[in-house]
Amino acid sequence: MYALSLVFESASRENHFRHAIMSEDEVGGWLLCNGKPPPRFNSRAYRRLAGQSAWFVHSFIIVPNHAKEPKTSWSIWDWTEAQALAVETAKAQDCQALPFHTHPNGILEPSMNDIAFYARNSGGVFYEFVIASSHPLRLAAWSANSRATCANGKTADLAWANFVPWRRLVLRGIVK
Repeated sequence: MYALSLVFESASRENHFRHAIMSEDEVGGWLLCNGKPPPRFNSRAYRRLAGQSAWFVHSFIIVPNHAKEPKTSWSIWDWTEAQALAVETAKAQDCQALPFHTHPNGILEPSMNDIAFYARNSGGVFYEFVIASSHPLRLAAWSANSRATCANGKTADLAWANFVPWRRLVLRGIVK
């Protein structure tokens, strides 16, 4: 498992994301994240509760799905160009761009095609991505290295991060 967990910076941001990804088709794009908590967030209480630090989602970018089978796959017009736009947007907001796509069926585990896609497009040995579901909103951030099991038979190590819903933070007194 990751040493970090995913938390939206506010309940309204989490709700906007939930509505943006509600679809029978797969939806994808980038989450713009960093380790800087919003002003009302009690980081010390969160670390006591979760035993780890949080990775905050400050914004997101939705990219149109150009897949031939959009209910079961996600594809974009040009990964390199879209990623460059996401990275530049993230830099302007002092964030990092973390790619995501949804699985409308609610399964948060990456398929062999997911692993192969991100491995092929990451440009490196280590890569990260998020799989989301909107019914209810759940996210799983995955990190992998080139040893993940891909469609071509190669293997990799996979690790995942928790998603912590905003409502749970309020109920536990993490938000001031």
